[in-house]
This record gives sequence, C-alpha cells and structure tokens, in this order.
Amino acid sequence: MLLAAITFTWYALVKKFNKKHPENRLRSAGLVPSEFLDIDEGQQWITFKACRNVYIFFSVGLPIAAGACFLFSGFVLAPFIVIGVLGVGQYLVYWLTIRKLNKY
Repeated sequence: MLLAAITFTWYALVKKFNKKHPENRLRSAGLVPSEFLDIDEGQQWITFKACRNVYIFFSVGLPIAAGACFLFSGFVLAPFIVIGVLGVGQYLVYWLTIRKLNKY
C-alpha cells in the first residue's frame, strides 16, 4: 500500500509540474541522472574523471568494508553501517571531483 501511495504521489506531482512548466517537462518514469546529461566534450571528460575516481574509491573501499564486516561480525548493524558509508562515500567522491574540476 505504501509503494502504491508513493507511486501515485510521484505521478501526480510530475503531472502538476508539467502543467506549470510545459517548456521544461519531466518524464513520469523517472529522472535522468546528471552523469548521463553531458552537455559537451568537456562535460563528458569531467564526468569520466569523476566516475573513474568513484571506481578507485570502490576498489579501495570494498576490501576495507569486507574487513570491517568481518572484524565487527558480532555487531548486527555493522553491514548496514558499512553499506551506508560506501553509499555516502561514492556521492562525496563524485561531487568533490566534479566540484574540483569545475573549479568552484
């Protein structure tokens, strides 16, 4: 029931937004992530560098995360905390790289 309510609310809000802003319509199936909206070759290069840094983050972070889960196996919430840290970490690495390359 909760999923149906969230889906109905999403479609209703998208319809309302599309009526208010017909020149800047949203697809009701979902939003396109920013990394797929490359404006030009320069933006593609920045996106490539940011994604590369995220891959490097995971190549280092996943073994550390596995070790942390093993080390703290007695703590029930350890895997959830590790997954949360990895999730937030990937967005931080991506955002900081984009920010650095765009010279904000």
